[in-house]
Amino acid sequence: MVLIKSSQDTLETFGYVPLTREDTIKYMKAIKLVKEAIKLDPKFIGGYKTLTSMYRNIDSIKKTLEYTNNILVLNPRDTLTILYKGLLMDYFNKHDSAVYYYKKTLNLYLNKKSLTSLDRLNKSFTYYLMYDNNNAMKELNIIEEKFPQEINIKLLNEMKKNFKNNNREKILNELFH
Repeated sequence: MVLIKSSQDTLETFGYVPLTREDTIKYMKAIKLVKEAIKLDPKFIGGYKTLTSMYRNIDSIKKTLEYTNNILVLNPRDTLTILYKGLLMDYFNKHDSAVYYYKKTLNLYLNKKSLTSLDRLNKSFTYYLMYDNNNAMKELNIIEEKFPQEINIKLLNEMKKNFKNNNREKILNELFH
């Protein structure tokens, strides 16, 4: 179940999928194939995004960071990847670096002329990660008001509750454990 109904694939990138040993073996085989595709086209950004997600799902956070960096070399304005790099920096207790990436994410959203519901969701989450709950809640309210057909109201309300209760550490732990 996702908050923005039309963006399930994108949001699952940030989710955690517990894997069995057999699944991990399948992931390793798939990783090898994706790396071969990247060798054929080193600018294949989709391959790097796939590797980032796959390494995240098998709990290889250092490899996740490595491929996140590769994406940013190819597309330094990829807001989701910049936000994700901030989350990774938080995970590695590099909070100054995390704040740098969160601010960079916000600046890109602030300079965008039109924001989708997913943009607003990520903007809200970025504000929240920077301990700016007022602007985080404001963005969630805008999503509820402007994109009612695209949201899962139950999850939106759960997110608001977490923001109000300031469960930042819990949310970060759920992303990486």
